[in-house]
Amino acid sequence: MEAKQRYNAFTVMTSPRLFIRERRAVKAGPLILLSWLYGLIFLFDYSLNQSLGYNLGFWQILVTTFFLAPLAGFIAIMISSILLLWTGKILKGKATFWQIVTAVSWSKVPQVFILLTWLLLFCILGSTAFAPQPLQSTPLIGAVAILFWVQLALYVWSFIILLHMLAEVQQFSAWIALWNVIFKALILGVLGFIFITINQNMIYPPPLGIIIGQGSVGGIYAF
Repeated sequence: MEAKQRYNAFTVMTSPRLFIRERRAVKAGPLILLSWLYGLIFLFDYSLNQSLGYNLGFWQILVTTFFLAPLAGFIAIMISSILLLWTGKILKGKATFWQIVTAVSWSKVPQVFILLTWLLLFCILGSTAFAPQPLQSTPLIGAVAILFWVQLALYVWSFIILLHMLAEVQQFSAWIALWNVIFKALILGVLGFIFITINQNMIYPPPLGIIIGQGSVGGIYAF
C-alpha cells in the first residue's frame, strides 16, 4: 500500500523529496503530458497578459494554444533544465541533466488545478477571457478575483515543490536550491533583454546618421 502511494503522481504535492527519490528519470509519456500542461498554462497566461483577445477570436486562441502547448512546454522545460544544470554546477550540485528534467517536469503537477481554474474562468468570462475588461464590466468580479488568487497560491506551491525536488537531486539544501533557481532566472532575464533589444532594433533601426558615424566631417545629420 505504501509503495502504491509513492507512485501516485499527486504525492509530489505533499512529499516532493520522497517522490523524486522514486523517479530518477521521467518517462516519455509523463514528460509529454506535463509539457503539454505547462505549455497550456503558459500560453493562456501569455494570451491574457498580451490581451490577445482584442485581436484574435477566443476559439482561435484556444485551438492554437492547444496544438502549440506540447512543444512550447517541452522547450521551456529543456531550457530551464539546462540552465539549472549549469548554474547548479557553480553551487556544487550533483544532479544529472535528466534528474533535473524530472524535477522540473513533476513540479508542474499543481498546474492541473490551475487548468481547472482557467476552465472556470472560461465559463464566467466567456469570449472575453483573453481580453481584459474594466473591473466594473467584469461579471462575477469576486469569483474571478478568488480564482486568480488560487492560481497565485498554486504557482507558489509549484515553486516550493521545485525547490525541494531540486535540492534532493542536486544534494544540497532547499535554500541553496533557491539560489540555483535565482541564478537561472538572472540568465533568462539577461537573454530576454538581449532578445527584446535585438528585436526592437530590427523593427525600429537606429538613424542612418548614427550608423554611418555622426559627428565626423561630412557625416549625415538629417536622419
